[in-house]
Amino acid sequence: MEYLMASEENERRVILIGKTGNGKSSTGNSILGEKKFEEKQSTKSVTSGCEVHRSIDRNSRPRYVVCDTPGFWDADVNLIDGALEVQRSVKVCEKPHAFILVFSSTSRMTQDEKYTIDLLRIMFGEKVFDNCIVVFTRGSDFKDAADFERFWKESPVAEALVTKCSNRVINIENSKDTSNNKEGLDRLLTMIEEVSNGGRKTYNYLWLNSHTEVLANYRKYYDADVPIHTHLSAIANGLGRTLKSNIWKNGLFVTAAIVATGGVGYGAGIAGAAVVRSIPTIATALGTVAGSASIGVVLGVGKGIIQRMKFW
Repeated sequence: MEYLMASEENERRVILIGKTGNGKSSTGNSILGEKKFEEKQSTKSVTSGCEVHRSIDRNSRPRYVVCDTPGFWDADVNLIDGALEVQRSVKVCEKPHAFILVFSSTSRMTQDEKYTIDLLRIMFGEKVFDNCIVVFTRGSDFKDAADFERFWKESPVAEALVTKCSNRVINIENSKDTSNNKEGLDRLLTMIEEVSNGGRKTYNYLWLNSHTEVLANYRKYYDADVPIHTHLSAIANGLGRTLKSNIWKNGLFVTAAIVATGGVGYGAGIAGAAVVRSIPTIATALGTVAGSASIGVVLGVGKGIIQRMKFW
């Protein structure tokens, strides 16, 4: 694996994040101006690890370095291992100028994708959204800009994500060599320039190693049968015990109840039906304080037993 150092002034480093099938690889190829990433219509990720390609010099445009990551939220990928590999992208492609969050306009957000805000926070910290752009592929499906805006505002979770990204949202058509494709690509490249302040602003998070350690410590406790919300709550809780409050905002932005009702906002949330083998052990691994008055746990053994976990 080639590790890229942040050195070239006329270089723009971009990291692609999204679920398999949303069009990450094709979006990367559009940015590069040539087919470097393998494109395949499949629900199984073509990219098993971070993959990086550079563009050729095109006129006066910057040179693009694009890092594709394994499929986000893929059913065949362990959530923690997948998160750690996606997080590794900022070491493979140092100091990125933009994170491109890729969604498909042909399908609604899955239940898992609705936790994208919180998984991004857990992997990269609260400030990651300062460098994020939301991209919907299959842009030719929309009649006009108003039609596209109505589309993403139909989902309160999608609207919240766009808001977190300072309303940086566009649609792009990667599959057709048309004027619409060129217009969408030009808008995306312009947005990369804007979010990076002409290449002068990059993502550089001093506490990234703390996030990596908490995720790695939690790996041994991951159980695919446990709802994602339960895992994310426990990890967020561990980060809250590791980082100062001005660095990490405790709790989840999107709670289990919010996913069900469509509302948004920071909150503690309630873990639904789940199996947690040893809450005290997990708490120790994540740096929590056993016996804290701010944690209430009702333990159950066996699949399907309901437990209530209150996070501070």
